[in-house]
Amino acid sequence: MVNVPKKLLALIMSTSMFCSVTSIALANTPDNQPARSVVQPLSAVACCVEVTTKDDVDPIVPIGSTLQLVATVTDANGDEIKKPRLSWKSKNSKVATVAKNGLVKAISAGETTITVTCGKVSSEIVVQVKDPYAIDSLEIQEPEDGTELNVNQTITLSVLAYDEDGNEVDLSKSKKKVAWTSSDANVAAVDARGNVKAKRAGDVTITAKIDDVSNTLDLTVVDPNSSSTVEELEIEEPEDGTELEPKQTVYLHVIAYDENGDEIDLSGTNQKVTWSTSNPSVATVDSNGKVTTKSVGDVTITAKIGNVTATLDLIVSNDDDSGVYV
Repeated sequence: MVNVPKKLLALIMSTSMFCSVTSIALANTPDNQPARSVVQPLSAVACCVEVTTKDDVDPIVPIGSTLQLVATVTDANGDEIKKPRLSWKSKNSKVATVAKNGLVKAISAGETTITVTCGKVSSEIVVQVKDPYAIDSLEIQEPEDGTELNVNQTITLSVLAYDEDGNEVDLSKSKKKVAWTSSDANVAAVDARGNVKAKRAGDVTITAKIDDVSNTLDLTVVDPNSSSTVEELEIEEPEDGTELEPKQTVYLHVIAYDENGDEIDLSGTNQKVTWSTSNPSVATVDSNGKVTTKSVGDVTITAKIGNVTATLDLIVSNDDDSGVYV
Protein backbone atom coordinates (compact mmCIF):
# COMPACT_ATOMS: atom_id res chain seq x y z
CA MET A 1 0.00 0.00 0.00
CA VAL A 2 1.26 3.46 -0.90
CA ASN A 3 1.49 6.00 1.86
CA VAL A 4 0.41 9.48 0.74
CA PRO A 5 1.44 12.36 2.94
CA LYS A 6 -1.39 14.17 4.71
CA LYS A 7 -0.43 17.53 3.21
CA LEU A 8 -0.76 16.02 -0.25
CA LEU A 9 -4.20 14.60 0.58
CA ALA A 10 -5.29 18.03 1.72
CA LEU A 11 -4.09 19.51 -1.56
CA ILE A 12 -6.05 16.93 -3.56
CA MET A 13 -9.24 17.61 -1.61
CA SER A 14 -8.80 21.35 -1.93
CA THR A 15 -8.27 21.12 -5.68
CA SER A 16 -11.38 19.00 -6.21
CA MET A 17 -13.44 21.78 -4.68
CA PHE A 18 -12.74 23.88 -7.79
CA CYS A 19 -13.03 23.23 -11.50
CA SER A 20 -9.41 22.28 -12.07
CA VAL A 21 -8.44 18.66 -12.23
CA THR A 22 -5.19 17.50 -10.73
CA SER A 23 -3.64 14.05 -11.19
CA ILE A 24 -1.36 12.30 -8.76
CA ALA A 25 1.58 10.35 -10.13
CA LEU A 26 3.65 8.17 -7.82
CA ALA A 27 7.33 8.07 -8.68
CA ASN A 28 9.14 4.75 -8.64
CA THR A 29 11.11 4.27 -5.39
CA PRO A 30 13.12 1.41 -3.96
CA ASP A 31 11.32 -1.10 -1.76
CA ASN A 32 10.59 -0.02 1.80
CA GLN A 33 11.07 3.67 0.86
CA PRO A 34 8.31 6.35 1.13
CA ALA A 35 6.65 7.10 -2.18
CA ARG A 36 7.34 10.44 -3.84
CA SER A 37 4.29 12.15 -5.27
CA VAL A 38 4.30 14.32 -8.40
CA VAL A 39 1.35 16.71 -9.02
CA GLN A 40 0.49 17.00 -12.74
CA PRO A 41 -2.32 19.47 -13.77
CA LEU A 42 -4.66 18.31 -16.55
CA SER A 43 -7.00 20.35 -18.73
CA ALA A 44 -9.04 22.95 -16.85
CA VAL A 45 -12.77 22.24 -16.40
CA ALA A 46 -15.24 24.81 -17.76
CA CYS A 47 -17.20 26.52 -15.05
CA CYS A 48 -18.81 29.30 -17.09
CA VAL A 49 -19.88 29.74 -20.71
CA GLU A 50 -21.04 33.04 -22.15
CA VAL A 51 -22.36 33.35 -25.69
CA THR A 52 -22.56 36.62 -27.59
CA THR A 53 -22.60 37.80 -31.17
CA LYS A 54 -19.42 38.77 -32.91
CA ASP A 55 -18.77 42.48 -32.42
CA ASP A 56 -21.77 42.53 -30.03
CA VAL A 57 -24.29 43.22 -32.77
CA ASP A 58 -27.98 42.59 -32.12
CA PRO A 59 -28.92 38.93 -32.60
CA ILE A 60 -31.23 39.82 -35.48
CA VAL A 61 -30.53 38.44 -38.94
CA PRO A 62 -32.40 38.70 -42.27
CA ILE A 63 -33.53 35.57 -44.07
CA GLY A 64 -30.69 34.10 -46.12
CA SER A 65 -27.96 35.87 -44.14
CA THR A 66 -25.60 34.59 -41.46
CA LEU A 67 -24.70 35.64 -37.94
CA GLN A 68 -21.49 34.65 -36.16
CA LEU A 69 -21.83 33.67 -32.50
CA VAL A 70 -18.90 33.63 -30.10
CA ALA A 71 -18.61 31.62 -26.88
CA THR A 72 -16.27 32.57 -24.03
CA VAL A 73 -15.41 29.77 -21.60
CA THR A 74 -13.78 30.38 -18.22
CA ASP A 75 -12.58 28.14 -15.41
CA ALA A 76 -13.16 28.43 -11.67
CA ASN A 77 -10.54 31.13 -11.40
CA GLY A 78 -12.21 33.23 -14.08
CA ASP A 79 -9.44 32.55 -16.55
CA GLU A 80 -10.47 32.05 -20.15
CA ILE A 81 -9.99 28.58 -21.51
CA LYS A 82 -8.43 28.63 -24.94
CA LYS A 83 -9.82 26.44 -27.69
CA PRO A 84 -12.52 24.75 -25.64
CA ARG A 85 -14.58 21.93 -27.07
CA LEU A 86 -17.98 23.41 -27.88
CA SER A 87 -21.25 21.92 -28.99
CA TRP A 88 -23.81 24.15 -30.75
CA LYS A 89 -27.53 23.46 -31.20
CA SER A 90 -30.55 25.35 -32.57
CA LYS A 91 -33.91 24.80 -30.92
CA ASN A 92 -35.74 25.42 -34.20
CA SER A 93 -33.69 24.52 -37.24
CA LYS A 94 -36.56 25.59 -39.51
CA VAL A 95 -35.91 29.17 -38.43
CA ALA A 96 -32.11 29.01 -38.25
CA THR A 97 -29.33 26.44 -38.20
CA VAL A 98 -25.99 26.68 -36.42
CA ALA A 99 -22.67 25.18 -37.50
CA LYS A 100 -19.88 23.74 -35.34
CA ASN A 101 -18.10 27.08 -35.41
CA GLY A 102 -21.15 28.99 -34.14
CA LEU A 103 -22.16 30.39 -37.52
CA VAL A 104 -25.92 30.86 -37.65
CA LYS A 105 -27.75 30.70 -40.99
CA ALA A 106 -31.18 32.30 -41.18
CA ILE A 107 -33.79 30.12 -42.90
CA SER A 108 -37.22 31.62 -42.26
CA ALA A 109 -38.84 34.37 -40.24
CA GLY A 110 -39.22 33.59 -36.57
CA GLU A 111 -37.27 33.09 -33.38
CA THR A 112 -35.00 30.32 -32.16
CA THR A 113 -32.76 29.65 -29.18
CA ILE A 114 -29.14 28.75 -29.86
CA THR A 115 -27.45 26.72 -27.11
CA VAL A 116 -23.71 26.29 -26.72
CA THR A 117 -22.41 23.58 -24.40
CA CYS A 118 -18.96 22.99 -22.98
CA GLY A 119 -18.74 19.94 -20.78
CA LYS A 120 -21.56 20.21 -18.28
CA VAL A 121 -22.17 23.92 -18.59
CA SER A 122 -24.08 25.75 -21.30
CA SER A 123 -25.38 29.12 -22.35
CA GLU A 124 -28.22 30.32 -24.58
CA ILE A 125 -28.95 33.22 -26.90
CA VAL A 126 -32.22 34.03 -28.67
CA VAL A 127 -31.82 34.80 -32.36
CA GLN A 128 -34.51 36.59 -34.35
CA VAL A 129 -34.83 35.97 -38.07
CA LYS A 130 -36.63 38.69 -39.95
CA ASP A 131 -38.04 38.88 -43.44
CA PRO A 132 -36.36 41.94 -45.03
CA TYR A 133 -39.46 42.30 -47.19
CA ALA A 134 -42.02 41.83 -44.43
CA ILE A 135 -45.11 43.90 -45.18
CA ASP A 136 -47.24 45.60 -42.57
CA SER A 137 -49.56 47.65 -44.79
CA LEU A 138 -50.54 48.14 -48.43
CA GLU A 139 -51.80 51.13 -50.37
CA ILE A 140 -53.52 50.93 -53.75
CA GLN A 141 -52.70 54.04 -55.71
CA GLU A 142 -55.70 55.80 -57.20
CA PRO A 143 -55.81 56.22 -61.00
CA GLU A 144 -54.74 59.64 -62.24
CA ASP A 145 -58.20 60.29 -63.70
CA GLY A 146 -60.03 59.26 -60.54
CA THR A 147 -62.03 56.22 -59.50
CA GLU A 148 -64.83 56.59 -62.05
CA LEU A 149 -64.44 54.51 -65.19
CA ASN A 150 -66.38 54.24 -68.40
CA VAL A 151 -67.60 50.91 -69.69
CA ASN A 152 -64.85 49.20 -71.74
CA GLN A 153 -62.18 51.42 -70.18
CA THR A 154 -58.99 49.71 -68.96
CA ILE A 155 -56.66 50.96 -66.24
CA THR A 156 -53.65 49.47 -64.45
CA LEU A 157 -53.52 49.64 -60.67
CA SER A 158 -50.33 49.52 -58.60
CA VAL A 159 -49.62 49.12 -54.90
CA LEU A 160 -47.16 50.53 -52.41
CA ALA A 161 -46.02 48.29 -49.55
CA TYR A 162 -44.73 49.44 -46.16
CA ASP A 163 -43.01 47.69 -43.25
CA GLU A 164 -43.94 48.07 -39.59
CA ASP A 165 -41.81 51.22 -39.33
CA GLY A 166 -43.58 52.89 -42.24
CA ASN A 167 -40.68 52.42 -44.64
CA GLU A 168 -41.53 51.50 -48.21
CA VAL A 169 -40.73 47.90 -49.15
CA ASP A 170 -39.14 47.39 -52.57
CA LEU A 171 -41.39 44.71 -54.02
CA SER A 172 -39.25 44.45 -57.15
CA LYS A 173 -36.45 42.89 -55.08
CA SER A 174 -38.70 40.44 -53.28
CA LYS A 175 -40.41 37.31 -54.48
CA LYS A 176 -43.76 38.51 -53.20
CA LYS A 177 -46.63 38.75 -55.66
CA VAL A 178 -49.76 40.84 -55.41
CA ALA A 179 -53.00 38.88 -55.54
CA TRP A 180 -55.76 40.95 -57.17
CA THR A 181 -59.49 40.25 -56.84
CA SER A 182 -62.72 41.98 -57.83
CA SER A 183 -65.90 42.00 -55.77
CA ASP A 184 -67.94 41.79 -58.98
CA ALA A 185 -66.19 40.64 -62.13
CA ASN A 186 -69.35 41.44 -64.11
CA VAL A 187 -68.84 45.13 -63.34
CA ALA A 188 -65.04 45.16 -63.57
CA ALA A 189 -62.51 42.35 -63.82
CA VAL A 190 -58.90 42.51 -62.67
CA ASP A 191 -56.03 40.27 -63.77
CA ALA A 192 -52.85 39.17 -61.99
CA ARG A 193 -51.02 42.32 -63.06
CA GLY A 194 -53.61 44.74 -61.71
CA ASN A 195 -55.18 45.53 -65.08
CA VAL A 196 -58.82 46.48 -64.52
CA LYS A 197 -61.36 46.19 -67.35
CA ALA A 198 -64.66 47.98 -66.80
CA LYS A 199 -67.56 45.94 -68.19
CA ARG A 200 -70.85 47.43 -67.11
CA ALA A 201 -72.24 50.23 -64.97
CA GLY A 202 -72.07 49.67 -61.23
CA ASP A 203 -69.88 49.82 -58.15
CA VAL A 204 -67.01 47.43 -57.56
CA THR A 205 -64.27 46.92 -54.97
CA ILE A 206 -60.80 45.89 -56.07
CA THR A 207 -58.66 44.13 -53.45
CA ALA A 208 -54.87 43.80 -53.43
CA LYS A 209 -53.30 41.23 -51.10
CA ILE A 210 -49.75 40.19 -50.22
CA ASP A 211 -49.38 37.41 -47.66
CA ASP A 212 -51.98 38.28 -44.99
CA VAL A 213 -51.97 42.02 -45.68
CA SER A 214 -54.60 43.57 -47.95
CA ASN A 215 -56.23 46.84 -48.96
CA THR A 216 -59.12 47.86 -51.18
CA LEU A 217 -60.08 50.50 -53.72
CA ASP A 218 -63.69 51.34 -54.62
CA LEU A 219 -64.43 52.05 -58.28
CA THR A 220 -67.56 53.25 -60.05
CA VAL A 221 -68.23 52.19 -63.62
CA VAL A 222 -70.55 54.35 -65.71
CA ASP A 223 -71.95 53.71 -69.16
CA PRO A 224 -71.78 56.88 -71.24
CA ASN A 225 -74.03 55.21 -73.80
CA SER A 226 -76.75 54.47 -71.31
CA SER A 227 -79.70 56.79 -70.70
CA SER A 228 -79.61 55.82 -67.05
CA THR A 229 -76.74 58.23 -66.55
CA VAL A 230 -78.95 61.13 -67.70
CA GLU A 231 -81.04 62.42 -64.82
CA GLU A 232 -82.21 65.73 -66.25
CA LEU A 233 -82.62 67.43 -69.64
CA GLU A 234 -82.94 71.08 -70.48
CA ILE A 235 -83.89 72.59 -73.86
CA GLU A 236 -82.11 75.86 -74.41
CA GLU A 237 -84.32 78.71 -75.57
CA PRO A 238 -83.59 80.29 -78.97
CA GLU A 239 -81.54 83.48 -78.80
CA ASP A 240 -84.53 85.54 -80.04
CA GLY A 241 -86.94 84.00 -77.55
CA THR A 242 -89.81 81.56 -77.78
CA GLU A 243 -92.09 83.68 -79.93
CA LEU A 244 -91.68 82.81 -83.61
CA GLU A 245 -93.27 83.65 -86.90
CA PRO A 246 -94.73 81.30 -89.51
CA LYS A 247 -92.22 79.76 -91.91
CA GLN A 248 -89.39 80.48 -89.51
CA THR A 249 -86.73 77.91 -88.69
CA VAL A 250 -84.76 77.53 -85.45
CA TYR A 251 -82.42 74.85 -84.14
CA LEU A 252 -82.96 73.70 -80.58
CA HIS A 253 -80.23 72.28 -78.33
CA VAL A 254 -80.44 70.21 -75.15
CA ILE A 255 -78.21 70.02 -72.10
CA ALA A 256 -78.05 66.73 -70.17
CA TYR A 257 -77.13 66.39 -66.49
CA ASP A 258 -76.19 63.39 -64.38
CA GLU A 259 -77.36 62.58 -60.85
CA ASN A 260 -74.78 64.94 -59.38
CA GLY A 261 -75.95 67.83 -61.52
CA ASP A 262 -72.87 67.68 -63.70
CA GLU A 263 -73.28 68.29 -67.41
CA ILE A 264 -72.89 65.27 -69.68
CA ASP A 265 -71.10 65.68 -72.98
CA LEU A 266 -73.54 63.96 -75.30
CA SER A 267 -71.24 64.40 -78.28
CA GLY A 268 -68.95 61.70 -76.90
CA THR A 269 -71.75 59.17 -76.51
CA ASN A 270 -74.18 57.23 -78.62
CA GLN A 271 -77.13 58.70 -76.78
CA LYS A 272 -79.58 60.28 -79.16
CA VAL A 273 -82.20 62.87 -78.48
CA THR A 274 -85.69 62.07 -79.71
CA TRP A 275 -87.61 65.17 -80.74
CA SER A 276 -91.38 65.53 -81.05
CA THR A 277 -93.99 68.24 -81.48
CA SER A 278 -97.39 68.57 -79.89
CA ASN A 279 -98.91 70.12 -83.02
CA PRO A 280 -97.25 69.49 -86.39
CA SER A 281 -99.65 71.90 -88.08
CA VAL A 282 -98.17 74.75 -86.05
CA ALA A 283 -94.52 73.58 -86.04
CA THR A 284 -92.56 70.50 -86.97
CA VAL A 285 -89.25 69.26 -85.54
CA ASP A 286 -86.80 66.81 -87.10
CA SER A 287 -84.32 64.38 -85.50
CA ASN A 288 -81.68 67.09 -85.22
CA GLY A 289 -83.87 69.52 -83.30
CA LYS A 290 -84.67 71.70 -86.32
CA VAL A 291 -88.01 73.43 -85.77
CA THR A 292 -89.98 74.79 -88.71
CA THR A 293 -93.05 76.86 -87.96
CA LYS A 294 -96.11 76.38 -90.16
CA SER A 295 -98.97 78.48 -88.88
CA VAL A 296 -100.06 80.66 -86.03
CA GLY A 297 -100.63 78.91 -82.74
CA ASP A 298 -99.04 77.41 -79.66
CA VAL A 299 -96.86 74.31 -79.78
CA THR A 300 -94.78 72.27 -77.33
CA ILE A 301 -91.51 70.75 -78.46
CA THR A 302 -90.33 67.73 -76.48
CA ALA A 303 -86.80 66.32 -76.21
CA LYS A 304 -86.31 62.84 -74.79
CA ILE A 305 -83.37 60.58 -73.87
CA GLY A 306 -84.47 57.27 -72.46
CA ASN A 307 -87.13 58.05 -69.89
CA VAL A 308 -85.91 61.59 -69.29
CA THR A 309 -87.73 64.40 -71.08
CA ALA A 310 -87.71 68.17 -71.37
CA THR A 311 -90.20 70.50 -73.04
CA LEU A 312 -90.20 73.97 -74.52
CA ASP A 313 -93.34 75.97 -75.31
CA LEU A 314 -93.29 78.07 -78.47
CA ILE A 315 -95.71 80.69 -79.75
CA VAL A 316 -96.11 81.22 -83.47
CA SER A 317 -97.56 84.62 -84.29
CA ASN A 318 -98.30 86.34 -87.59
CA ASP A 319 -95.60 88.54 -89.13
CA ASP A 320 -94.50 89.36 -92.63
CA ASP A 321 -90.84 88.49 -92.01
CA SER A 322 -89.55 85.01 -92.37
CA GLY A 323 -86.13 83.49 -92.07
CA VAL A 324 -83.88 80.97 -90.44
CA TYR A 325 -82.54 81.55 -86.91
CA VAL A 326 -80.11 79.42 -84.98
